[in-house]
Amino acid sequence: MEWELGSTDPEVRGLRHYVRRVAEGLGLAGNSSYIQSEPLSLYLAVDGRLPDRPQRDVALLWDERHGWAGAVETGCGEDLIVVSYLGGDPLPPPQVLADYTAALLRGQAYGQSTPPQFPVPEVRRGLRWLARSAGLARITQNYRDVALAGKVG
Repeated sequence: MEWELGSTDPEVRGLRHYVRRVAEGLGLAGNSSYIQSEPLSLYLAVDGRLPDRPQRDVALLWDERHGWAGAVETGCGEDLIVVSYLGGDPLPPPQVLADYTAALLRGQAYGQSTPPQFPVPEVRRGLRWLARSAGLARITQNYRDVALAGKVG
């Protein structure tokens, strides 16, 4: 995966943690995503094609105002073409994204055609929480590793 380098911003850290979980839920690995900090957004390449656009690569897009969208590449370097917006929640559980993506790749109508409008301060608050929870998870895992090493030795 590819991230915007050098950012210690808590919202960017939270988004990194979140997109890592989403990518794992989609079974993606390697260089499949890019995060931009202003405006806060991301691109996540998806394996597969849409039945009605078999010549175009598929991606998931996310931004702090509209949440997730399914899109196709144009092939000529222009902006991606959004085919639908997930709506509902700007930071849904990874399984929701997996279901949304699977439906898109099957050609099933899923989501909504108009972009939802999420309150950016609330979305950023959620990303800061994700950054803190990711940090706590690392601390807890490190503590468990140390405790296990002490018991074994």
